[in-house]
Amino acid sequence: MNELTESDIRTLFGIAMGKSRLQIAKDEGISVFGVNRRLEDIYSKLGANDVVHAVSLAHAEGIFTPDKLQKIRSSSRKKL
Repeated sequence: MNELTESDIRTLFGIAMGKSRLQIAKDEGISVFGVNRRLEDIYSKLGANDVVHAVSLAHAEGIFTPDKLQKIRSSSRKKL
C-alpha cells in the first residue's frame, strides 16, 4: 500500500465523519474536482473500489489512529 499524505488522510477522515465533498473542498481550499481527484488517488493507494471501501481499509490499516486524528483536528483549527 502506498503511503497516504496528510491531505489524503484529512480528506478521507472528512468523508468518514460525514462531510460533503463541497465542505471538504472548502476546508481544504480546493475545488470539488480537486476533492474527487484526491479521492481517486486515495482509492489507488489503498486498492479500494469506492469511498466506503477506502474508509474501511483505512480503518483496518490503522490510518485513523488517535494521534493522527488529533494532528488533523489541530491543523484544521489553525486554518480557521
